Amino acid sequence: MEEDMPRLPEEPEDAGGEEERREVDFEVDPTQGTQALEETDNMDVSLAEPGEEVEDAGPAEDLQLPAESMAQLEMYKAMMEQELFRQNGSNSDNEDESYQPQEEDEDDGMGIPSFFHRQFRRFNQQRLKQEGWRLVYGLLNFSPEDPMSAAHLSRIQELMVRRPEALLYLDGLKRTVLHLALLRWRTDLVKLLLSYEDDPRFAELALRPYQAGGDKDKDQVPCHHLALSGIQLEHASASSLQCLQLLLELPLPLVQQVDNSGRNALHVACSFGSADAVQMLLAKGAEAGLQDDHGLLPLHYAIDSRSVPCVQAVLQASDQSLFPNELNPFYRCIERQAWEVALLLHKRNWNMGDEAEIDRIFCFAKERGLDKEWEFVCEKGLEGASAMEEVVWNAEVFKEPGTVLVTHPLCTNHRAIPKEADDPEVRLALISRIPENPHRLEVLCGPNGVLRADQFRDLRWIPEASQAALVDVLRVHEFWYVKKLMDKVEEAKGYDSRHLPVDAGDTKVSEESWSAASRAAGAVLEAVDQVCNETARNAFCCVRPPGHHLGPAGAVDQQDLLDDPEGSQGFCLLNNVAIGAAYARCVYRHLIHKVAIIDFDVHHGNGTEAIVKNMRPRPNVPPEKSAAYFHAGHLMRITHTPAPSCKPWLDPDADVENVFFASIHGFGAGFYPGSGKTAESTKPRIINVGLRRNSGPVDFRKGMRYRILPALQEFSPDLIFISAGFDGHEDDLIGCCSLSEEDYVWATQQLMAVANRCCQGRLISVLEGGYNTRAEALSPFAAAVTAHVRTLMFTSQNYNFLDYEAELAPGDERTQAELTESLKFQRREEAKRLRRKRARGFTGGRRRAKKAKEEDDEKAEQEDEKVEKAEEKAVAEDQGAPDSSAVPSPPEALDMFGEDGFTDAGRASPGVEEAPAEGMLEAAELGAPASEAPEAAEASEVPEAAEPAEPAEPAEPAEPEAAEAQPGEPGAEMEAAEEPVMPMELDRETQDPGVTSSAEDLPPAEDQQREQPAGEGDEEEAQLDDAERLVQETAGLLQQVGAEELPDAEEPDEGEESDYLADAVP
Repeated sequence: MEEDMPRLPEEPEDAGGEEERREVDFEVDPTQGTQALEETDNMDVSLAEPGEEVEDAGPAEDLQLPAESMAQLEMYKAMMEQELFRQNGSNSDNEDESYQPQEEDEDDGMGIPSFFHRQFRRFNQQRLKQEGWRLVYGLLNFSPEDPMSAAHLSRIQELMVRRPEALLYLDGLKRTVLHLALLRWRTDLVKLLLSYEDDPRFAELALRPYQAGGDKDKDQVPCHHLALSGIQLEHASASSLQCLQLLLELPLPLVQQVDNSGRNALHVACSFGSADAVQMLLAKGAEAGLQDDHGLLPLHYAIDSRSVPCVQAVLQASDQSLFPNELNPFYRCIERQAWEVALLLHKRNWNMGDEAEIDRIFCFAKERGLDKEWEFVCEKGLEGASAMEEVVWNAEVFKEPGTVLVTHPLCTNHRAIPKEADDPEVRLALISRIPENPHRLEVLCGPNGVLRADQFRDLRWIPEASQAALVDVLRVHEFWYVKKLMDKVEEAKGYDSRHLPVDAGDTKVSEESWSAASRAAGAVLEAVDQVCNETARNAFCCVRPPGHHLGPAGAVDQQDLLDDPEGSQGFCLLNNVAIGAAYARCVYRHLIHKVAIIDFDVHHGNGTEAIVKNMRPRPNVPPEKSAAYFHAGHLMRITHTPAPSCKPWLDPDADVENVFFASIHGFGAGFYPGSGKTAESTKPRIINVGLRRNSGPVDFRKGMRYRILPALQEFSPDLIFISAGFDGHEDDLIGCCSLSEEDYVWATQQLMAVANRCCQGRLISVLEGGYNTRAEALSPFAAAVTAHVRTLMFTSQNYNFLDYEAELAPGDERTQAELTESLKFQRREEAKRLRRKRARGFTGGRRRAKKAKEEDDEKAEQEDEKVEKAEEKAVAEDQGAPDSSAVPSPPEALDMFGEDGFTDAGRASPGVEEAPAEGMLEAAELGAPASEAPEAAEASEVPEAAEPAEPAEPAEPAEPEAAEAQPGEPGAEMEAAEEPVMPMELDRETQDPGVTSSAEDLPPAEDQQREQPAGEGDEEEAQLDDAERLVQETAGLLQQVGAEELPDAEEPDEGEESDYLADAVP
């Protein structure tokens, strides 16, 4: 009987957490389809706020239930009643006087308690959600030209007419149907959804940004940004532009929306290098002079893309007066080595400034070793050339990019996820619950990956790297660990889709894990061959699983980095970068004498450090074992002491002198793996730089600039390896730092400068961490990797600038670069604070808009009631009769007030009509005009003939209430509506950064006001004043150094609705 009952979805366990090692054990058989998710699906069923239920479907009698559903519900009700009786009524037979039978829920009119009806409605909502998303994914499985696509689109249209709420649910990655349609460039589905713009629920779709992390300060991507995700791909560019055009034709303020980095759609279009998108956005009023949180304008992003047509398009709308000092685009061209763009600016007679500024630009290029390139641009570039296509570039100065990308498709088979066409619900659940998943490589190297874009056309690919030989793996790993790993993979083959743990539980393997791990290590070996044989200048290995947490024999402990069988491997199976470094030092010993490994993943590379330490003998690994037994009447004890562990790469004594390892990472407050405090050691040379939680670019660059780079330059390596992890990005889901793409570009350039100085540019970058891929091409992971690979490709072999060698700024102990970084970071934080301040009502969303509408309706009803009562009073005076309707009887009048004589807003007597005095108080609280206040007071006056003392006395406190509200001032109504929200927003900003809270955890605004203890409002108001004063002080500091005011830093006018849904919800 239990199998016939409807399965109610359960709330999923918390799969969050910041540590890399915390992973939910979520094993699903892909062959079971959507049934496998009945107990794990996240019930995000409302478009208004994640976790909030959709509006009630109406009275119970309006819900037409099939006969079999009613029978199932009755059966479910009987089972629940038996369970309640078993729990609460088991002691009733023993005459326990304390036993009280549980009260039944109120009947809903169908003979079914409302509790069971709500559960059944929740079950039906889940079925409706699955029906809508199945139709959407069925449509996406076919191309727009396929006849089956039209059939699916027709079924979706029928569902929208019959049950439109089916398309308002969120999928497993918090996406709406419109979000997914834009990410897949499906103009047919976008057009269908936007055709219902008269429906406020569908108009809201276009205004709702995509929030992958559930936190509104992380990964907030507006819809028209999503429409741009395909413009950099040749096969998707036309469809993306059509989707963008459909959005821009809506009568909504989409162009002004920015992401959580302050970038509008024009910034994004310029970074992708799309001239068509730039022209389309400029025609719709996109602001070319808007600075993002980093102080960059769209022209700077167009320079990074190196797209000459895109730069030409944005130049037409750019005002040269907006580019003073360091914002001058020539500085950006030199820093990014975008020489074609620099030549275009020079041809267009872009103003460089006065002679002093021209000299500064030349010195800027010279100190970076780029004086020859700059001289060619300024003097020789346009000689004998009438157009950009006719320019003849000096081959000795401007060399072709020598970067190779090495990968293998088998790397995606480790813990594989279903294809979107096979089982989308299981796929989304695995992506959301497992941080290290194949979607990471799909976003980079898949058919629609960002590294397939046109701006990487000069990137050479090795798509199928060879498998690493076992001898190369055993150069750094113990054989017994490799044998255990291979046996575990063989065991997993007998469990179909089940994944088996190889450590304490957070690292698991599937049937293809060994193939993926050996191909990942083989890709690094292939990159070493390419670089050492001078067929490539540098390389990027786009592989998974990562490896920098894996020691010589698996997991390592937190203290001395010895083997720990009960420890965590942090998603790692083989240490790819260590295998590659040992291979280079051993196989290419005639060329590579010194090897350096730099790890800027946000998690400490404890496994790589343990392998480097293991190059020299370590005693008692594993520890000694002893046993005792009796023999011939004597106690015998046997002790087994294992031989010292050692894994030399070439020679133990020489290895420790010629291997360098440095790691800069988050440390402290329980952050994984808990090792790597700031320290240095020699033989081998190891440097650790631990960053506090929430460290920004200033701390990161300071650690690189003064601890790692000088030591690396002194070491003078012959080959540099980078453990390139991008989980330190401010929008990563499990990181603890606040870095951006600009910081990864800077770190990559500084390491390439050392490589150019010491080893002819030989550098190999190996992918490690970075886990926020949910917005795909627009995700922070994709943006950081794109910036990193672009820097590897286009950084000149002559670039040799190390900014720690720069002179100190006058009158300061810091260099000019440090001063600039500090001011930029202050600007960035100030911009974020001001944007949060402007959007204080953001979390209220649809609920606050609905509440404001209800208050307006209530106010209108009160106005109509006052007019009617005034007319009745006038008629009564004309007839000479007293107005008895305006005189409440003593019991009714007392019911309107509390015991202390003030109104009790949370209490209303049933069956008692609203009295004029109460209407007057509510009108004052809602901000009624001052001219209407006397009417309310006059209507509430009690004639002398009826109980002269008692009823009239409580009406006196109405004047202080009206005085506090100040109804006559403009915007008083808006202030009253936002007052409960502002203290909560302040608490969200000033709380512990390690503690996150979501919108659904916050109580409604009216509940916040009611639950606030006495005297707490003054304290919160003082905190808000302190926050505003801090913002003003930061703005003043920026003004002193000549920084410009942010265009979007102005506060909204009083009474202006700041919520982005205000125009969409009636």
